[in-house]
Amino acid sequence: MLRPYMCKKILPRRKNIRFQKWDYRNDGWYFVTIVVKNHRCIFGEIFNGKCILNAIGKRVGQFWKEIPQHFKDVRLDEFVVMPNHIHGIIVIDRANECGIIFRHDERNNDNTCRDVACNVPTKNEFSNISPKSQSLSVIIRSFKSACTREIRKFSPEFQWQFRFHDHIIRNQESLEKIQNYIHFNAEKWEDDDEHPKNFV
Repeated sequence: MLRPYMCKKILPRRKNIRFQKWDYRNDGWYFVTIVVKNHRCIFGEIFNGKCILNAIGKRVGQFWKEIPQHFKDVRLDEFVVMPNHIHGIIVIDRANECGIIFRHDERNNDNTCRDVACNVPTKNEFSNISPKSQSLSVIIRSFKSACTREIRKFSPEFQWQFRFHDHIIRNQESLEKIQNYIHFNAEKWEDDDEHPKNFV
């Protein structure tokens, strides 16, 4: 049974700069946060503790879900699209051994934020910009670029923050806490580090 956790008590402070002694091409589980520039709420809104995505937010979710189609040794765990950011766990698993390290969480989630079915393929957007190297930075850069191309059709001024936040997940306990944080993120929106009111 999942229990909500307060993020400030369980999560390490997010940093913009990558961990210098770590090769981000390595197999591993990575918690990432990608934020819209100036914390603009362009993807949807929070209502009764749920994130209700607009068309742009659903497109962002679709791009995220299709990352493994463009990076063959990558799979996804828990993720959520919020009004001005996305949290997600990316698994780089070239040796097909990461599933042994951590128990994969396969709970069925019907959260509105994850209902991102879309009939428009993203293959062309990704294939034009995805280098062969599969480091975490390359994966995120490709995702952000593909989203930006699409979003600017509707919002020409759209930009992401230049950097993204990451945390290397090192054990099962940390994984479960981060999964819970992501899962309950919409319910904690008023206290979220990325809420626009915290940057006034």
